[in-house]
Amino acid sequence: MIRSDKAEAVAFRRWITAEVLPTIRKTGSYGAAAALPATYADALRELAATVEQTAALEAKIQIDSPKVSYVDQFVADEDLLLLRTVAKTIGVPEGELREALIARGWIYEEHSTRWSEKQQELVKVVRYSAYSQKRAYFRPVLRHDAPRFKGEVMHTLKVTPQGAEAIARNFREVAV
Repeated sequence: MIRSDKAEAVAFRRWITAEVLPTIRKTGSYGAAAALPATYADALRELAATVEQTAALEAKIQIDSPKVSYVDQFVADEDLLLLRTVAKTIGVPEGELREALIARGWIYEEHSTRWSEKQQELVKVVRYSAYSQKRAYFRPVLRHDAPRFKGEVMHTLKVTPQGAEAIARNFREVAV
């Protein structure tokens, strides 16, 4: 149709090249623009429909909020990193990074002892946890297979991607 010399084809080609393609280049699409309401009553009806649609979407957000929270808290653990991995990435020994995090009030350590059947003696146990203001940077991953810590399920403190970025940004001088 584009290569044809018929009058209809020429008119079509001019319309395509003069109107459709330039509009697509400018706006990314070609179509009729939404017509403005003709009357005040039509405008009010459209406004009411928009408000109703917005309220329905906000209600859905409220309904989905617990699901989103659950996924954020429990499902996305594959993105979590060990502190050892973060330390290696920024070129710092794990112990030095851990001590720097404790010194700056990002994490704290708890000490306890437990009886080790394997070693037949009391052994020291340390558990690391994040302070509440840095909670977004760390996540305790429960270890149900490990011995209990002070009557609680033991956890391994892992670093979120946001936490790894913050650690890399704030602890570069530890690496020097």
